[in-house]
Amino acid sequence: MWAWLMAQGYENNPDYKGCKLVLPASDRQIQDALDQARVTERDSYRIADLGDCGYVLKKYLNLSDCKIEEINYIARHMQQITEEEDHIYDEMISLKITDEVKTLPVGVFIDAFANMNKMEFHPGVYDDKSLGEIALEAQMMPWMEQIPDEALPFLSYEKIGECIRKQENGFYSQDGYYSISVSEWEEIHNTVSLENTDRESSIFSVEMEDQEAGISLWIKLPCSEKTLEKACLALRVEDMNAGEILSVRCFIPILDQLSYGDMVFSYLNEMAGKINRMSREQLVKYKAVLEYSECKTAEEAFSLIDMLDQYDFCQRPINLAELGREYFVKFGIAPGKLKLQDGDYAWYIEEKLNGVNMKKTRYGIVHKKMDQKQEQEMENTALQMIFG
Repeated sequence: MWAWLMAQGYENNPDYKGCKLVLPASDRQIQDALDQARVTERDSYRIADLGDCGYVLKKYLNLSDCKIEEINYIARHMQQITEEEDHIYDEMISLKITDEVKTLPVGVFIDAFANMNKMEFHPGVYDDKSLGEIALEAQMMPWMEQIPDEALPFLSYEKIGECIRKQENGFYSQDGYYSISVSEWEEIHNTVSLENTDRESSIFSVEMEDQEAGISLWIKLPCSEKTLEKACLALRVEDMNAGEILSVRCFIPILDQLSYGDMVFSYLNEMAGKINRMSREQLVKYKAVLEYSECKTAEEAFSLIDMLDQYDFCQRPINLAELGREYFVKFGIAPGKLKLQDGDYAWYIEEKLNGVNMKKTRYGIVHKKMDQKQEQEMENTALQMIFG
């Protein structure tokens, strides 16, 4: 399943695309998708679309009031149910649809998981006629006790089954007949925890190995000295730097793709600590700078942490013409009084900022800060564009 996230206020910006998030996702992955979607305030976004989610969810879910944590909750539980349970779930949702009700709030989809185990099941019953027959035989309804035996041959089992199915909100599956009383339907969506049960608070998950002992283990970073002592005992090494890093997982996409084989463990733990202490704004900028730098090694990624002040970063979606106008304002030139067109401002940025390696990343625009000479050249070019 996937969800398309859009920050509010940017829908009409031709340079803005939003971000696709594959679900279920960890809390860190959700935050990264929100960062890529340029969502600066947690609630200032909407879910524009869902995909690979099944017909019923796609057709009947009202996305207008959904939060990504709610959709993620549904995706996690969808992943845990069987094919038959998936069919039952879809039927339970479909029963809520009427001529007057065309879409359903997300709470109904969450509640359905809690009510699946309340379904009454009759195996081998596949149609209204079969249901009517067993209903009369078992006298499932109180009024059936009053039917005289001589009247039974004249009854329509199919009509009786249809009546019971509608009354019980029942449906048929490949295994039999299911029903649930409306009075038994439990609403949990306002009280259930939407948080991931396996919340990932670490920056790195690292697989370490002691080749001589043939022992390996996973350790989450950053970690405390006490945790390191336990890991050393488990690996049978005096120092974690003596172990070999087999693999590293990270919620930051670029860092997740790097090779860490040559990196010393203590440096990796220090790197995790520095990232963990970043504010959200610093972390978004760091991810953008990593992409801007086309980072290839863990050592380079480590060094960039202390070099963020050397870069300018604009997170909001912006085209080159807008950026050009902002530089004119920076130099004390009011663009509104000029006869320059969008193409002129875009050319100005492409011509001058590309000289200092400006790039668009998934998180925003990044370029290295200019020295005094470069900034003077940009100002001179702006003046030449005005006065010729």
